[in-house]
Amino acid sequence: MKSGTFYVICGDRIDTDLFLGVEDDKSKILATVQKVLVNYKDEIELTIEHAGEIFDNVKRGLEEKEQTVVLIHLESIDIDGKHVDNIGDVPPYINKSIRMIGDGERWYPLYEILDHLGIVVDYDENYFIL
Repeated sequence: MKSGTFYVICGDRIDTDLFLGVEDDKSKILATVQKVLVNYKDEIELTIEHAGEIFDNVKRGLEEKEQTVVLIHLESIDIDGKHVDNIGDVPPYINKSIRMIGDGERWYPLYEILDHLGIVVDYDENYFIL
């Protein structure tokens, strides 16, 4: 069995605007963090780099559903029981226009969520990812 483990953070812009009561702060979004397992067919020669090629398709699919994509990150792949971590071979997609993620009750700086997922980034005094 071949699989890749990804983290995806995305949210709905319309829900966020309604929650905030304004439409002008595009740096905040109500979003969810999802851990996604993707299974690959046995005939595919799976590598870390190959697994990372899914980013564009995932992003395009979510955007077609009117989701704002904040993060797509390949954590690891598993090939027939052998675990391989992504240690920088495939950099994450990060939407740098987003600085705060909300869960409906509280706002969290994006860099803190990324740090919790093991993704170290630099950020400015307004919490924007550099």
